[in-house]
Amino acid sequence: MFSNSYRDSASGRSSGHSVEDQRGGQPSTSAVLEEGAPMNQRDIAQQTLLEQNLLTNITQAIRTTIAWEPRGTDLGGKLRSLRFITASLERHLDHLMDLEEYDGYMSAAQESSPNLAEKITALRDEHEHFRDGVHRLVAKLDRIDNDDRTGLEKVCVEVGDLLSRIDEHTRREADLLQEAFLRDEGGEG
Repeated sequence: MFSNSYRDSASGRSSGHSVEDQRGGQPSTSAVLEEGAPMNQRDIAQQTLLEQNLLTNITQAIRTTIAWEPRGTDLGGKLRSLRFITASLERHLDHLMDLEEYDGYMSAAQESSPNLAEKITALRDEHEHFRDGVHRLVAKLDRIDNDDRTGLEKVCVEVGDLLSRIDEHTRREADLLQEAFLRDEGGEG
C-alpha cells in the first residue's frame, strides 16, 4: 500500500506529514514509502493496477445484481444487494481516486513524463464527476421502495451508464500508465 506520509504541493492536501524534497526543502509530489524513500514507478503502477482490478470486481458484482430478476413483486433482496454493492463502489472509488491523485501515479507520471500533463489533468477532473455521480446514485437507491420496479429500473440504467464511463476512464488510465512508466527507454513504446 502507498504511504500517506507526503503532501501534494499542487493541491495543498496533506495525507500526513510532508516529506522534504532533497533539492531544496519543498514537499515532494511523488509517492513515498513510510521511511521517506520515493516509491519506484513500477510499484506505483502495480498498486494502481491492483486497485483498478478490485474496482473491476465491484463493478462486475453490480452488473450481476442489476441483471438479477427477482421473482414476484418484492424487489427488497435485489435493492438491498444493489445498495450494499453500490455503497462499496462509492467507498472504493474514493479510496482509488485519492491514491491516484495524492499517493499514486498522477504525480509520479507528471514528473516522469511532463508531456502527459493535459491527459493527467483531464483524468483528474473526471474523478469529481464520478464521486458526485456515485454519491447521487447511492442516495437515489436509498429512496426507492421495495415495490417500485420502474424507479429501480431507471436507477439501474443510470448505474450502468456510470459504470461504462468508469470502464472507459480506467482504460485511459491504463494507457497513460503504460505510456508514462512502461515505455522503452529509447522513446517509443
